[in-house]
Amino acid sequence: MWQLVSGAAVSGSYVLELYSPAAGQHIELLYNGNTSIGNTEVIAWVKTYSGNPGRPTLYWREQSATDTLNGYAMMIPSATTATIYRVAGGVWTAMATITVPSIQGQWQKFRVRMKSYNIEVSYWDGAQWVLLALFHDTAQQWASGAAGFGNRTQGKSWFDDVEIGVET
Repeated sequence: MWQLVSGAAVSGSYVLELYSPAAGQHIELLYNGNTSIGNTEVIAWVKTYSGNPGRPTLYWREQSATDTLNGYAMMIPSATTATIYRVAGGVWTAMATITVPSIQGQWQKFRVRMKSYNIEVSYWDGAQWVLLALFHDTAQQWASGAAGFGNRTQGKSWFDDVEIGVET
């Protein structure tokens, strides 16, 4: 059973816009510095601006509460693709690239789960979760860490109803 981490939801009538005004600028928000989250679930509604899209990114098992140099990430670098990365020492290594529903100018709800070293990526089709990818990280680098979201490049990304869950 998965349970929402207390206080780790963006809810109500607010939508968070992350805007990086210049190339190379990144914005990352990690949940309250808790670096001991093991089996992790990150859920978020995401969209980008069609005129100047950002690269919305979900993070989990980050080893620091202040940076995203070591951990895992799902970045959506284009309107219809997402790449899953293992980040070690600031080096981003692509583990998988998958096709996703378009986020350009429209909302999509994504879920990333990591249990042990198995990673599952899904999207909400309006009625149920649809599995996009399921794979195993053979490096088995980190057992726990912080979770969050951000914008990885110049441009705008929007997030709504972000949830960080743990397996109970």
